[in-house]
Amino acid sequence: MPTYQFFKRNIEAKSEIRYLPTDQDQFFANKELLLAQGFEVDGYIIYAANENDAISVFNCDIPYAQIEVYNPNAANDLSHLFEVVIKWISSLASKFKK
Repeated sequence: MPTYQFFKRNIEAKSEIRYLPTDQDQFFANKELLLAQGFEVDGYIIYAANENDAISVFNCDIPYAQIEVYNPNAANDLSHLFEVVIKWISSLASKFKK
């Protein structure tokens, strides 16, 4: 399943979002270009069938949405899963603090 990394930068109170498919040959070079332009990595790597699905998951502010597209065959699957679970637990904890 394809994976996508999203990047964000804020200029004059406006957010710009870019994404890169991580399986492209030029991923690291393009990532460095975005970082040099002031973009920062935003969120986790998203596993999705296509770009539209990746954008939908990125735009969805529900932490567990990324679990639904989790790819157990990914090289960094445990660290990704750990990050998603921690984010989900944090969101639950913040709901109970209110």
